[in-house]
Amino acid sequence: MTVSRRARQAGAHIEVADLGDWGASELYSEYDPGRCVIRINRRSIDALHGHGRRAFIVNAIAHELYHHLEHVGALPRKRERAVRERAADEFANERAR
Repeated sequence: MTVSRRARQAGAHIEVADLGDWGASELYSEYDPGRCVIRINRRSIDALHGHGRRAFIVNAIAHELYHHLEHVGALPRKRERAVRERAADEFANERAR
């Protein structure tokens, strides 16, 4: 099953949106728990081509899916933000293979 299908089956919607200007940093994706929406930054997608674009999208969805699964109680929520982000990265790396 694709990661985007898994996200939709878990109740998350997926959107591509301009996530704004973050100065020297770039926001690749975000999860909005209020609306259960995974947003992928259009600017990041537009900067990539071919397989790199697809891999980026899969990884971004999988990372934010982890946060959605925490939000809905399917995964235990870790207390510290840095620990949650590392766990989301590991989750995404496992799903993106």
